[in-house]
Amino acid sequence: NGQKSHTIGFWVNFDSTGKQKLLELNGTGNFRLVTSDGDLFLVTAGGRHRIGRLPTKQWVHIFLEWKPESKETVVYANGQEYLKMRHASVTTSPQALKAYTFDGTIRDLRLYDYALSPAQRQAVLKNGANPNLKLKVGADTFTPVYYFAR
Repeated sequence: NGQKSHTIGFWVNFDSTGKQKLLELNGTGNFRLVTSDGDLFLVTAGGRHRIGRLPTKQWVHIFLEWKPESKETVVYANGQEYLKMRHASVTTSPQALKAYTFDGTIRDLRLYDYALSPAQRQAVLKNGANPNLKLKVGADTFTPVYYFAR
């Protein structure tokens, strides 16, 4: 299909987890992250998929990983896999990412044009919400293609 895997990672701190939208990919509502009654959901054309219960007033790291070659979407929270599902293809264009105003804060949003390895995900988590863009795993350095710090 010619599409590459990609990963979006960010830190989020919710003041409340009532019904609200956080992020949307594609601009068509095909992939949205929303909260409702304390839970985080990934909303797709196929329905609403529960990721898990979220704490308020503390930082949580979220990775969203799309793998077009295997038609999988994987969501990680604080390094643990919370959701793995099959999906249709999505765009990898950073212009298709939309953030909404919600009751909380997003920091250190990074977009990678490939799926991160487990070691790379751990390096991002260990780095914390720091603007250090050049992270190392062994002798290899990796950087995001898009970065937003707030």
